[in-house]
Amino acid sequence: MKEYVSRWMLDHDLVRYLGRQRMQGESESDLLRRLLGVPSQNDRGRNLVDKLTSPGALHPWNATDRFLAILAAIHAEDPEAFGWVLLIRWRKRTYFALDREGIEQSGRRTYPRRIPNSPYWVLTNLRTNQKCMVLESVLRRGGYSPRVIASAVKAFESGLPRRTRREKAPSAR
Repeated sequence: MKEYVSRWMLDHDLVRYLGRQRMQGESESDLLRRLLGVPSQNDRGRNLVDKLTSPGALHPWNATDRFLAILAAIHAEDPEAFGWVLLIRWRKRTYFALDREGIEQSGRRTYPRRIPNSPYWVLTNLRTNQKCMVLESVLRRGGYSPRVIASAVKAFESGLPRRTRREKAPSAR
């Protein structure tokens, strides 16, 4: 149930402070709940967002290490429900398995790595944008809100070097 407050008087500096604390896509109610520590009826993913966006949470590692760290954070939030990731496949590739061999059997050069603090393994021979798509798929199928998905993707992409495409040199004919 929503209740509308007709008139609140706030000091200008307090309004500016609240504006700086607000995350993209966050409602006024969500902002106040987060700052005051009041639990929400729909709290799924809040701990995940806090963990991924806290200072120093994801060091400027390479994309694979950041990918593994975010998957580990998702697993830590609900280890019993994480098993549905075993269903994520694309064509002949197996992205998640309970052992290294499960991923290696799906193709060559898969470079499986264990997700930290979990029994799961993940295929890591993916381009950065593919890793981002896998994270989105994991979160979407896990029932996370679009705001949580956007925050996780932003945490994954921030700090990674931006590579520009090299233009091909004109061939001499």
